[in-house]
Amino acid sequence: MTLAQHFLIVSIFPLTFLGLLVFVCFNQSQHRVARRWWLATLLAATLWSSVILRFHVDQAFTAELIYGWGVAANYGLSLTALGLLLATGAYLGFDRSRRITAVAITAVLIVAAFMLDIHLWGYYLGPLLIVGQVVDQFDLWIAMWIASWWLAAFSALLVTLQQRQVAPADSIYRNRINYWLIVIILFLLGSSVASVQQHNRPIYQEIGVLFILPAMILGTISIIRSQIPDLQLTVRRLLNRLSGTLIVFGITWLVLSLLAEGLANLPPGLSHNLVLMLAAALFTGLFMLVYRVVDQLTRRVFLPTSQRHDLGLADYTRGIGNLPEPDQLGRLMLHRIALHLGTTDSHCYLVEEGPGGRLMTRPLVNTNGSAMPPPASFAADSPFVTYLRQSRMPLVYYDLTNLPQFADLPETERATLQLWDKMLYLPLKAGDNLIGIIALGVKESGEAYDLAELGWLVAVANQAGPLLAQACHLDSLRHINDFVFAQNQILAHRQQHSHALRSLQHQFVNLVSPELKRPLSDLEKQLNDLHSNENGQPDTAMSEVRTNVALLRSRLDGLIRTANHIQKQDVFDFKQVHLDAIIRSVMRKLNTMAEARRILIEYNMAKLVPDIEGDEARLHEAIHHLLHNAIKFNKIGGQVKIDCYVESGDLCVRINDSGVGIRPDRLPHIWFGPGRQETNGSQIQDSGLGLMLAQFIITAHGGHIDVETSYGQGSTFTVYLPLALVEDAPANRSDAAEP
Repeated sequence: MTLAQHFLIVSIFPLTFLGLLVFVCFNQSQHRVARRWWLATLLAATLWSSVILRFHVDQAFTAELIYGWGVAANYGLSLTALGLLLATGAYLGFDRSRRITAVAITAVLIVAAFMLDIHLWGYYLGPLLIVGQVVDQFDLWIAMWIASWWLAAFSALLVTLQQRQVAPADSIYRNRINYWLIVIILFLLGSSVASVQQHNRPIYQEIGVLFILPAMILGTISIIRSQIPDLQLTVRRLLNRLSGTLIVFGITWLVLSLLAEGLANLPPGLSHNLVLMLAAALFTGLFMLVYRVVDQLTRRVFLPTSQRHDLGLADYTRGIGNLPEPDQLGRLMLHRIALHLGTTDSHCYLVEEGPGGRLMTRPLVNTNGSAMPPPASFAADSPFVTYLRQSRMPLVYYDLTNLPQFADLPETERATLQLWDKMLYLPLKAGDNLIGIIALGVKESGEAYDLAELGWLVAVANQAGPLLAQACHLDSLRHINDFVFAQNQILAHRQQHSHALRSLQHQFVNLVSPELKRPLSDLEKQLNDLHSNENGQPDTAMSEVRTNVALLRSRLDGLIRTANHIQKQDVFDFKQVHLDAIIRSVMRKLNTMAEARRILIEYNMAKLVPDIEGDEARLHEAIHHLLHNAIKFNKIGGQVKIDCYVESGDLCVRINDSGVGIRPDRLPHIWFGPGRQETNGSQIQDSGLGLMLAQFIITAHGGHIDVETSYGQGSTFTVYLPLALVEDAPANRSDAAEP
């Protein structure tokens, strides 16, 4: 392999460090100070790892440049260790005074090594007497140089171990410390190997980079990401996959070796293709069998808790049976957790989306029977809510008070969590949707929850979350069904009452009509008897009485006819109708009346008139009443203008007449029954019940009628009817038959 090829291969190391540097630059972190120091650490690591390149550049650079390159890179390792110490202090937040002391000692050692560097200054001080011992300058420089990076890395290791001792074993903070501990250990191992230097032998530096590179990658992930997986579970899964792959690889290699040996010793004349096909079939079956066996074996060795999870959750699922109410399901779930973990202080909350994305919690059940806290509300951007929505791992209360990502938790929400007084918060999810929270107190033994128990809780939540979501949906459907059933019962009772009331009204009208007419008939009979007993001379008073009795009878007959007419308005037959055809039909029926009064009717219709939902007969009656009044109370030789058009989602019919208009004092009462309206000249006429019936019909169709009038100049009635909500409602009615 040429030096150029070696150069390209080893250039991967500094380029990887440089890539991590760029990645950190373009990604934000909640650990802002630690991120800045980590950038400095990656920059120093990039400088240090580049020293390997100088062994593979051959004659491309001068000897002086290569020499200086190697000397400068030596201190890149010390600066990397110093940056690691500073990043550790900012990341774990240990005491500032101790951090300054460790940094100061490391800086002094780096300066001392720099001053004693023979390669840098080119002078030799000779043997030095230190504490009664003769020490060579080169040995002293080596000691100072190694101590400069070893002391910084070892200080970071001690601080990390100390923080690990005080952190709960089940907290996210402890998990972060475990990852950071691996970073420091890998750095110490790599630095120790890389400190071995031999002339033109870069093998130790290359091995050292192979240790430090994964340390830098792991450290970058720890600082940038707010949530990292559990370390122990990750290692177990990695070992499970790696061991299974190695076992399958070994068995495959053995089988293929035997197959190759068997093919070499085949007797002449035997087809190799046939043998290969049979061998492939046997190998496929063997591979599938071996893979399943190896997978089960490695899972039992490296992931024993997952096997227990499956059994426990299978019993849990069988114990549920038919899906119960949400509170029953929550109580059963908490009971299973209490039996497995030994805790009697556990609560279950349901969560719902509130206004503005807020998270609303509603207490469901608990295990100790005490009063549960009232419903609470959390902001949409709350760190507590963000964690629950993004993660499936339990959240320890210790993390809420120590991790920087929860530093911005509002005081009101922090007070709510203090009121809950729980040690662990487990999100319940259905898919990616958060549907509940399980809050667990301390165990009866007083011990912390271990990683195996946390894994079991996550497995329980993964199965119980969808079940709880379905139970809540079914419960909501039951409530909706009960509400709809109750409303249907109310409507049924109202319909029965309305039907009975209409029947009573019909009976009353039929009963009262003869009774109202009987006194008038008797009165007319008595008047006739009195008239027959007189001498035949006309009596003016008697004539007036007769006239008033006839008028009263006429009014009474009109009221009875009106009552019978109103009874017919209780049933409407809604369907698609064409209002244009209705208007033209009304115009044809009233054409004789209009001609008799020499009224000119002008009808204008828009090009596109949509269909509407309505009762054709009732709409015909309403338009008939309005147009009849426009003709009846118009001037002789007047004009009526009808416009049909669409406006703001309504189909409008405007009827404008040139009559006498309506007096202002009469206008508020035109919809409330019979009244008297002036016509041209001094004649007084009764306006009847037409307007009242027209308004009733239009209102029953979801519309309304507006009126505009100017006394002495005419009136304009505008009918507004909602359009039918169908796709093909618009239809061109311009070709309808002319009246």
